[in-house]
Parts: sequence; C-alpha cells; structure tokens
Amino acid sequence: MLDTTEQDRIDGEPLSLHHLIKTRKRQANRLIDHIVDENNETQNSSISILRTFSMHFHRVYRPIMINKVSVRQLTRYGLRPVSPEVCLSLTDPITQEELWKPISEGKPHKAPGSDGICLEFYK
Repeated sequence: MLDTTEQDRIDGEPLSLHHLIKTRKRQANRLIDHIVDENNETQNSSISILRTFSMHFHRVYRPIMINKVSVRQLTRYGLRPVSPEVCLSLTDPITQEELWKPISEGKPHKAPGSDGICLEFYK
C-alpha cells in the first residue's frame, strides 16, 4: 500500500468516522490486488504479485554483456579527453554552498534516488 500522507481535514480538526472511511477507501484504491505478468496471465496472490515484480526488475536491471570490441569502440568514439583545468576542478573539495544549492532547490515529497535516501533526510 502507498501512503502519501494526504490530508482531507484541517490541522487540529479531530478525526471523525467520515475521515476514517475516506482514508480506508483511499488505501483500498491504492492496494495492488492483481497484476498481469509477461505471459499475459493475471496474478492474484500476494506471493505471485511479488514474484512478478521481482522477475520484472531482475530482467530490466540484469547485467549487460559486453565484449572487448565494444569497449574499444567506446573508448575511441564515446570519450573525450579532459583538459587539465577541468581535471583540477574535479579534484577540488566540494564547498558547503555547492552542496546546499541542489538540496535547497529540490522539491519535497519526491521519490528517493537510486541510493534510497530521500531529500528530507539531507535537509
């Protein structure tokens, strides 16, 4: 279930039966109760839904096989040499201003990045 902490009441307003029912309906609408796998078969049990998700992510993020020829072509065509000035700037330590700028400009309540850490953690 997804919990986006949506509020349908004003801060300080007591929780009523109406709010509780509305919250439960919202949660039920977000619950994944079936999924269609790669064979166009509908999966209904929680185990088969999880298995379908994990198989999908294993397939999407599996290692890509490469050979020596493709690596040689990449180094010949895909990479440009870095100038000494740029190389020096890349080895300089990161300042607090450089670190704070992207953190402060980020939008709140967004999904975490590949490291699993959300922006609120850094703030």
